[in-house]
Amino acid sequence: MKLKEYFASVKGEIQERHFWKSVRCEFLGTLLYVLFGCAATVTWDRDKVDPNRILRISSSFGLIEFVLVSALSHASSSQFNPAVTLSLLCTKYITLFRATCYVFVQLVAALLSSAVLYGLVPEYSRQNLAVNEVNPGVSHAQAFGIEFLGTFIFVFSYFSSLRRKNEKLEPKALPCGVSIAAAHLFAAEATVCGINPARSLAPAIFHNAWSNHWIFWIGPFLGGIVGAFTFEYTRDCSIELRDPQTGTAHQLVYSLHNKEDVASSMSLNTEVPVEQNEIVDEL
Repeated sequence: MKLKEYFASVKGEIQERHFWKSVRCEFLGTLLYVLFGCAATVTWDRDKVDPNRILRISSSFGLIEFVLVSALSHASSSQFNPAVTLSLLCTKYITLFRATCYVFVQLVAALLSSAVLYGLVPEYSRQNLAVNEVNPGVSHAQAFGIEFLGTFIFVFSYFSSLRRKNEKLEPKALPCGVSIAAAHLFAAEATVCGINPARSLAPAIFHNAWSNHWIFWIGPFLGGIVGAFTFEYTRDCSIELRDPQTGTAHQLVYSLHNKEDVASSMSLNTEVPVEQNEIVDEL
């Protein structure tokens, strides 16, 4: 794409009312996701040890993801996570401009939610509140692998749940919520489970806790990208088409990567080409 054409597409995107609606929904969704999820890490009774802490954290993140995807997927595809946004960008599903706007509002929303949570909890609970830390018994390589795999399974589930609805592609809430909960059950004990750079950055800024912080950016970004492309090249979301002359079966595989024009001004909410509509319906 030539530079002039790129700026013309950006201008067209900015002028769309739906674009700003999707940006607002990303902001709201990320704010609520980080707020309600991180609130589960709060110690309300300092004299009591909660034996179900990991289950509580996992359930909180999974349920709030389920609720928000159900409520907001029609507008912004319910990303709420820079790792998901980058994965969609790499698979040519959203434009660079839209991805940049989404990541920006995701980071701002996460910071705001951390500020709200900081003001709501007791003073004795504010020490390293919701900060992602590597367990002393876990090496840096292990922590990286845990963050990578946690994000991988979430993004893989996210992509596999994309469905066509009213000429738009939206993720399903249940797979997203369950995969988030599963990732937290897997990683919470080792790293407090980041799998979302926006969620990890906000507490780190508030508490000036930067130890091994790179793990909570590189791990999710790489895990998300690998998860997205793994879905594209291993999952057979296809229908069989039979050659009327030879009778041999051919498969037309619906792949995110094959949609060269999908990164249009409507991004994920763009209309699916007619020849691919019935394929998506089979998912």
